[in-house]
This record gives sequence, structure tokens and C-alpha cells, in this order.
Amino acid sequence: GLIFSEKFLQIATYLPSDAMYGWGENVHPTLKHNFTSYTTWGMLARDEPPSSAGLITKNLYGVHPFYMVVEPDGNAHGVLILNSNPQEVTTAPGPALIYRTIGGNLDMYFFPGPTPEE
Repeated sequence: GLIFSEKFLQIATYLPSDAMYGWGENVHPTLKHNFTSYTTWGMLARDEPPSSAGLITKNLYGVHPFYMVVEPDGNAHGVLILNSNPQEVTTAPGPALIYRTIGGNLDMYFFPGPTPEE
């Protein structure tokens, strides 16, 4: 679904697979995201180095709002969302993905694949 207002933008989608990679730069235990519960990562560059404090959802040096999904048949697609405002992304059971920002323009680039290299 889509929600657009002057100070809030949200895009939610179901994914064809839970094999999603990306949405750096943040700290998480594996490259593959976990879709068994709702987890939200803020995306606002803070120039904060990684630490061993176990804060897996804190943001770090930069914002790289790109993700790639590898589907069960080996096909893949990617999406890049550019926005200069603070952003967050939530992974949810389904698997589903929810992207939010507090305003600005959305420049979205779709990479249809069919392979991860493409």
C-alpha cells in the first residue's frame, strides 16, 4: 500500500521470498534479514562506528536504501529508494517490507533482474 502526505510517505509491499539482502548501513547478525517478527531500522547517517553493545538496529556512517530479493527459482530483483530526509524500514512477517520517510521526494529505481548480477 501507499500513503503520501506532505510530511509522511510510506510504501508497504509483500516480497516473493524472505531472501532479502541490503538496507545498509546498519548492524545485524547476518546479511539475510529476519522476517519472523517486526524489526525497524532507522536510516539517518550519524557517523557512529559499529560497537559490540548489541544494538542491532542503530544506524551508522551512511544511508544506502537498496535491497535485493532472491526468489526461490533463482530470479532476483532490486529496488533503490533515494530520499534526503530521515527514513526507516521495517521487515515484517509475510515476508513484507515497509518503508517510511518524513517528507521530501522519492526517487525510486527498479532493477528487474532476472539475475542478481543484472
